[in-house]
Amino acid sequence: MNAAVFQLAVIDQPFVVPAPRICDGCTRRKKAHTVSGNYVRNGTIAFTRGFCALSVHMVKCSSCKKLVARDGREHHIVLLSWTTAGTAVWVRSMANMASLRMALTT
Repeated sequence: MNAAVFQLAVIDQPFVVPAPRICDGCTRRKKAHTVSGNYVRNGTIAFTRGFCALSVHMVKCSSCKKLVARDGREHHIVLLSWTTAGTAVWVRSMANMASLRMALTT
């Protein structure tokens, strides 16, 4: 996955997460619904070789009235806010330090 994202970053193109065809929440609750519209949120992917532009496409559900987007799992990416991503990196570094029997300092 890093290689594909790296190629997009080199040619200055965004990684695109397409809009879903259904609302997972309403489908799980067995509610009749349709999705419509095309909303786009832009962001950034941080990967081992740097950063790449990200474009997440969303649709609006007719039943729950929410904007619906894919979570990125089928594209092998994890969509996180900067705060959540920073916390994940910090926890991972603390776990690594603990496994190496190093002092846990920040």
